[in-house]
Amino acid sequence: MYTIQLTVDGYTWVVERRYSEFDAMDMRRFPDRKKSFLPPKKLIRNLDAEFLEERRMELEKYCRALLELEVWYQKQKKVNSLPLLTAKFFDFHQYVSSTVLFYFGLLLQRVIWKLLQEAF
Repeated sequence: MYTIQLTVDGYTWVVERRYSEFDAMDMRRFPDRKKSFLPPKKLIRNLDAEFLEERRMELEKYCRALLELEVWYQKQKKVNSLPLLTAKFFDFHQYVSSTVLFYFGLLLQRVIWKLLQEAF
């Protein structure tokens, strides 16, 4: 299991994924690509510490590159969101929910403040 820590606008959340989930997402996201950019699979048990650390570092590079690519694609299309497949893989709903709650809280504060001002 690999742990991914994401931070956007000061909000941090953690996602846990197995290598097989990375592989499945990569195949769905890039179905026409002949070779994956993921670090290679190993046919025997992957318990070697050095192998696991190298794979972890390669998966980190993969995640960064994927997110940078998605942001670049979206800027080209003048769209302000990630493709659903990528957003789901990285659990971006956690960030969106947090942001909505934050702004709803600010709006509620303003409404309450205005009501208090009108009452007095």
